[in-house]
Amino acid sequence: MRTIEEITAAMTALVDGAADRSLTDDEVTEYEGLEAELAKANKEAELRARNAAYNTVRPAVRPVASTKVRESLPYNVARVDGRSVFDRGSNGHDFSSDVFSVINTQGGDHEAATRVNALISAAFNPKNADVDRADTASLNPNRYAPELWQPQMDYVTPLWDMIASGTTDGTSFDVPKFSSSAALVGPATEGTEPAGGSYVVTSQTITPTQVWGKVEVTRQAARRGGRPELSGILWDQMLREYYEDREAAVATFLNTLTAATDIAITAGAGTNASDIISANDFEAAIAALQFVRGGNRFSAMAAHIDLYKTLARVTDTSGRKLYPMINPMNANGTAANLFGTLNVAGTRVVPAWALGATGTASANSWLFDPAKVRGWASSPERLDWNFGATVQTANIPQLSFVTIGIYGDIALANLDIAGVRQVTYDPVA
Repeated sequence: MRTIEEITAAMTALVDGAADRSLTDDEVTEYEGLEAELAKANKEAELRARNAAYNTVRPAVRPVASTKVRESLPYNVARVDGRSVFDRGSNGHDFSSDVFSVINTQGGDHEAATRVNALISAAFNPKNADVDRADTASLNPNRYAPELWQPQMDYVTPLWDMIASGTTDGTSFDVPKFSSSAALVGPATEGTEPAGGSYVVTSQTITPTQVWGKVEVTRQAARRGGRPELSGILWDQMLREYYEDREAAVATFLNTLTAATDIAITAGAGTNASDIISANDFEAAIAALQFVRGGNRFSAMAAHIDLYKTLARVTDTSGRKLYPMINPMNANGTAANLFGTLNVAGTRVVPAWALGATGTASANSWLFDPAKVRGWASSPERLDWNFGATVQTANIPQLSFVTIGIYGDIALANLDIAGVRQVTYDPVA
């Protein structure tokens, strides 16, 4: 039987002999026979090698101390001037080539991925690492969450909500009003014609005032937009300040109504006994309003913080709330959840932040008929000016800015001072 070398030599000679022509059918048949003979010889050589392995004497196995074996990294990595320099490792693998292969195969090159992960695991091992999160901060940026944008908190507008009567276009308007009457009705005498009476009407002119404002944004900032949109953020804040300024305007207007009849509540002394007196003063004043012309139509009560806190905390002599929030029994009023409002003898008392901060001096609260204190306002108008600002030299519009403006009309009026009560309370006796 020929050896493997002899068979392959015969196959080579057969092919070389027909180098300048095609193989004949007999030569093809002979070559295929040599291939079969080569396969048989290879198989026999494999069997002999396996048999020799079975008969090899194995060395005795001796117990050895347990050791932790760490495989060498597949790359040759060195730190040069603070940089990691990757050279081909002893096994010929290149870090960059492996990274590109993992990316291009979308992780399909498992061997390359294993080598890359091995390097990363070793690099970030706390015992060996010279790389920490600070070194890779730019590779792991925080996720930006524009959907969680947090604007400034809104104030409620209880004063405006009490008096809002509609819109205005900024044009002054006249409200017709009763002025006086006399002798329209009297005792009758048979056969005698009654004397003529008198009736006089008047009118009150309501003149709106205007509020406005603007913000000037560099063109570069405006063009970039942002997430959320910069223009939307600015307009939202302008609306917020518009409504807050309107609320403050109502408070300022109420404090001009000094001709109103006063309800003077006994000053506080920091004790519950004084709080009870203050609450009784207020309830007595509410009862007395039944005797004014038209009866008690004073359904709008805006309270300053000091009076409101007194009414919220006052208890009877046994410690039971005068205006309880839970399970009210035999009480002249209640408190809404979170002290959102108070009901004092049927009068809804609303906290009004615009009336001022807590202090140590007398402050005004206001009780009035909402048909007599009125307010009108236009919807805030947005004005976009795309040809610069007017704050530069000589007020010449410039290209470098765009402007967002806001404009609105507000009208406030008291149509009858008899429908207003100024409630005064000093938190310190």
